[in-house]
Amino acid sequence: ICQGTHSKEDEEEKGLHMSCANGERGEFVPYMSVQKMVDHHFDVEGSYSRCESCKVNSVTRRRAMKGEGPDVLPIYLVRAVHDQYHRMIKLNHRIEVQERLWVGEVSYRLESLNFHIGERALSGHYMAEVKRGNRWYRINDHEVTEIDSDKVNQEKHLQVSSAVYVKEGMSEEQESPQPVRALPPRAEAVESGSSILSPIGILNGEFNCYAAAGLQSVLANDHFVAAVLHFPDGVKKEHFESFGQEHGETKRKQSQLLHELKKFILHIRQLEQERKASTHIPLEIWNALRAINRNYDWDVQQDSSEIQSVMWEALDAVMPILNSGTCFSQVHNVKVNTIFTCQICQGTHSREEEEEKGLHMSCAYGEKGMFMPYMSVQKMVDHHFDVEGSYSRCESCKVDSVTRRREMKGEGPDVLPIYLKRTAHDQYHRVVKLNHGIKVQERLWVGEVSYRLESLNFHIEEALSGHYMAEVKRGNCWYRINNDKVTEISPKDVNQEKHLQVSSAVYVKERMSEEDESSIEEVMACGLSMGYSLSRRCIVEVLASYKAKDMREVVEKVDHWQSLRASQKINDDRKKKDIQRRVERQELKKNREVNGNAESQKVPPRPSKPRQSKPRQSTCSRAEPQRVHRPTRMPDTLI
Repeated sequence: ICQGTHSKEDEEEKGLHMSCANGERGEFVPYMSVQKMVDHHFDVEGSYSRCESCKVNSVTRRRAMKGEGPDVLPIYLVRAVHDQYHRMIKLNHRIEVQERLWVGEVSYRLESLNFHIGERALSGHYMAEVKRGNRWYRINDHEVTEIDSDKVNQEKHLQVSSAVYVKEGMSEEQESPQPVRALPPRAEAVESGSSILSPIGILNGEFNCYAAAGLQSVLANDHFVAAVLHFPDGVKKEHFESFGQEHGETKRKQSQLLHELKKFILHIRQLEQERKASTHIPLEIWNALRAINRNYDWDVQQDSSEIQSVMWEALDAVMPILNSGTCFSQVHNVKVNTIFTCQICQGTHSREEEEEKGLHMSCAYGEKGMFMPYMSVQKMVDHHFDVEGSYSRCESCKVDSVTRRREMKGEGPDVLPIYLKRTAHDQYHRVVKLNHGIKVQERLWVGEVSYRLESLNFHIEEALSGHYMAEVKRGNCWYRINNDKVTEISPKDVNQEKHLQVSSAVYVKERMSEEDESSIEEVMACGLSMGYSLSRRCIVEVLASYKAKDMREVVEKVDHWQSLRASQKINDDRKKKDIQRRVERQELKKNREVNGNAESQKVPPRPSKPRQSKPRQSTCSRAEPQRVHRPTRMPDTLI
C-alpha cells in the first residue's frame, strides 16, 4: 500500500536445494525445467505479513541474489516428496535442463549433470554427463563415452538429480583431456594408442593350479580390483575388537588376505608395464589363505570356486568396517524374494531370503541316481528361479494349493559369480562327477536383467584330482590361461574345447547403448498398442537375430518367441515331474522288498502238505483258469 521496503540478509546457501514439484500433501504440480524452479525460488511469495506503517497485512516478500552471484552454482533437485498419506514417493518425470540459466540478471553455463535411474528413491543407479572444454562425456562407472552436445539429458530413462553451472564468461574455454574413470582401470597400455596388455601367467608350483585359476577370474573383474586397491594400509587388530573374539579374529584374517592381495595386484600391474610373462603366488597369500582355512595350501588340490568365494566374502565383511559408507555386498550379492501363490484363490505373499554370495547351482536336477543334466547355464538360472513342483497349505482354502517361486530383488548385482556343482550321488550313495559339456551363454538373463560373460574357470579329469585353468576377457580380447601359459583366443573359441569342464563363471551387468534402449522402448510401446505384453528378454533376443522394417512384424515375432519359450518350459516341467515319479516308484519298490524280507524272517515257513493226486479232467470240457493272488495296488496318493 505505502510501497515501503526493507531487506534482510539471509544465511548463505550451499548451492540451491529445490523440490521438483510445487505444492504439498499429495497435491503438487511438477516443475518441467530447471529455469522454472529457479524463477519460482526467487519469485514473490503469495502470503502477506503485517505492515507496521499501514497496520494491515499487505507486505509481500521476495528473494534476490546478493551481488554478482557465485562463480560456481550447484543445483540439487529433491525428487522425493510425501503424498497425502505421508508416504515417500519419487517424482520420475523428465526435467529440461537449460544450457544457459538465468538467476536474476546473471547468466550461467551448464558444466555437468548427475542422473538417477530407478523407480524408487532408496535404490537404483547413478551416472553423470560432464563437459571438458567443448566436448561432452557420459560416464557410467568406468565406461566413458563421448556424446554430442545436443544429446545431453536426452535419454528418457535418465532422471536429473543435480546440475552444476559456471558463471558465463568467467574464463575462456580451453581444451581438456578426457575425464578420469571413477573405477581405476587396468593397465591398458604403455603408450597411448597401443593395444590392451595381455594378462600375466601364474606359475604352478605343484598343486596350486586351483588358486591360480581362481585368482585370474577375480583379477579380470574391475569391481574387485578397484575395491582391493582402495583397501587402507595400517589396519590393526583394534579395528575388530568390537565384534568379539571369534568374529573379530575371522575379520582380522580376512583383512590380512586383502592386504596381501593389494600388494599382489600392484605387483601384477608393474609386471604388465614391464611386459613380463609370468609370476608366482607369494608365500604371504598362501599364509593368509591357510589362516582362514588350513586346507588351502600350495601342495593340496582344492576347489577353484571356493577360493573365489573366500575373496569375495572378505571384501563383503571387511570393507564396510574400514571404509565407512561402503557396502560392497551390493556389488556381488544376490537378493532374493520367495513369492507364495495359491493356485485356487490366487492369494499371494512374499518373504525376503538371505543374500546369496553368487549363485551356487548343481549341474543336474534329480536325486538318488535319477537326474537329468543341464546343458546350459541359462537353463540352470531359469530353473533356479522357477516355480517349485511341491505344494504347501493355503490358510484360506485349507488345502495344499500354494506354490512358490524365487525372483531376484531389485535391479540385481553389478557382478554375478556362478559356481557350478559337478558332483552328485548315485543310487548307491557314491560320489560321481558330471563330465558333460555345458553351454555358457555370452549374454545371461536373470529375470529381465541381462549380464555379459567376463571369465570362466575349467576343471579337467576326476572330482578329487585333475587340473584347473581359466579363460578371461580383457577389453574386447579373450585369453586362455593355463598356469603361466597365456594364449589369445577368438571369442568363438571360448568354452569350445570338449575336454574342458566349466566349474565357475563370472558375469557383469550389461549396459545397453542408447540406440538399443530406444529400439526396445519402441517395440514395447508398439506391443502395448496392439494388446501384447512383451518381456524385455524376448525383445532383445529377437532384435539381436531378426530385423524387419515393419514394427508390427517385430512385435508378432516377439510374441511368437514368447509362446515357444512357454511351451518349452511346459516340456521341461513334465520331465522334472517324470523324474520325481520314477524316484518315488523306486523308493516304494525298495521299501516293499525290505519289508518283505523282514516279514519272511519273522514268520516261520508253513509245513508242506502231502501232494494229492487230482482227478484228470475231460479234454472236451474247458478247464477253469487258476486264480492267481495279486497284491492290492497302493493308492496313487501314496505312490
